[in-house]
Amino acid sequence: MTEARYIMQPGLATLLGFVAGCSAPGGPFVAGPALPSDEPARALVATDDGLAIAFHLSSRVALWRRDGSRAEVEVGLGPRRIARVDRGSTELVTANASGASLSTLRGMVVATTTALDAPPIALAAGDLDGDDDDELAILTGIVASAIEVQIHGLGPPLRRALPGASAVAIGDVDGDGRSDIVAVLESEATAVVLSNASGFEAETRVAVCPTPSAVAVRRGVIAVACRSGGVDLVEGSSVRHLEGGRASYDVLLDDLDGDGALDVAAVDRLGDAVFVWLDVTQDQAPWVYPVGRGPVALERFDFDGDGARDLVVLAYESRTVDVLLDTGAKR
Repeated sequence: MTEARYIMQPGLATLLGFVAGCSAPGGPFVAGPALPSDEPARALVATDDGLAIAFHLSSRVALWRRDGSRAEVEVGLGPRRIARVDRGSTELVTANASGASLSTLRGMVVATTTALDAPPIALAAGDLDGDDDDELAILTGIVASAIEVQIHGLGPPLRRALPGASAVAIGDVDGDGRSDIVAVLESEATAVVLSNASGFEAETRVAVCPTPSAVAVRRGVIAVACRSGGVDLVEGSSVRHLEGGRASYDVLLDDLDGDGALDVAAVDRLGDAVFVWLDVTQDQAPWVYPVGRGPVALERFDFDGDGARDLVVLAYESRTVDVLLDTGAKR
C-alpha cells in the first residue's frame, strides 16, 4: 500500500485576502481562500462566471461570482441538489426535497417550477439523445423501497424503479458514444448502469463498497465515493478500491493536472480533507489537502481567472467554500 502525502495548510484566508501558494509545495493544488457563508449548504455547481450554491434551510440559491459580487434568488422549499443544464444557454435546476419540485433558473431568475409526485433526492444533467441539449435524471422517493429515476427532456418523463438509490450520474459507460445513467444503491452496495442503447431498460449491476454516497462517470470509468473511506473505480465488471480517508462523501473524475490521464478527487467528511489520486491507471499514493469541517461536495472552477480550473469544496460544518488553487504541476 502506498502512503498518502499530506499537504499542510498554515491558515485559511478570507475572500480577496489570500496569498496564492501559501501552503507547502507539492501536488497539483495549493491552499487558497476559505469563503465564509451565513448558513450551511450541501450542494454547489460551477457556472461560467461563478459558483451557484443551494441553501436548503433558507430555500435560496446564491451565485458567488469570481469578481466578489453575489446574487441570490428564492427557489422551491429545501433545495438539496443543484445541477447546471446546458440547453443552448445555461440554466440551473434545483431539486427541492421539501417542496417536491424542481426550480429552473435562467439568469438568476426562476423561470419555471415543476411539481413532482415525490421528493427529489438527487439529480444529474447530461445529453442523453445526442442533440447537444442536456436532459435530467432525477431520483425521487420518500422511502428507499419506492425510489425511482425519472428522465426529463426526452418527451413524457420516463420512469424506472431503482429501490435504494441514493446518487445518480450521466456519462458514456460502454463507449458507444451515447450517455448512460448510473446510480448507486446504498442499501445494496451496488452500482447500476441503465444503458442508453436499450432505452434505459437494460440494467448492469456491479457490487461496490458498503454505503456508497456519490457517483461520477468519465471515459467509461465509474467512480463511487465510499462512506467507509476511499473510492471504488468500476470498469466493466472490474472493481478496484482506492484507499484513503474515513468517509468519502462526494467524488469527481477529470484530468486534474493536465497530463491527459484520468484523475480522481473525493472529499473525506470525517477527516476534513480532499484526497486526490493522480492517474487512475497507476497505483500511486493520494495527495491530501486539509479543508473546512465536514466537506460534503466538490466542483471544478477557475476561481482566480488564470485559465486553470481549481477545486472548490463545500464544507458543511464550518460553513465555508474552500478553494484549492491549481498549481499547474504535473506528476
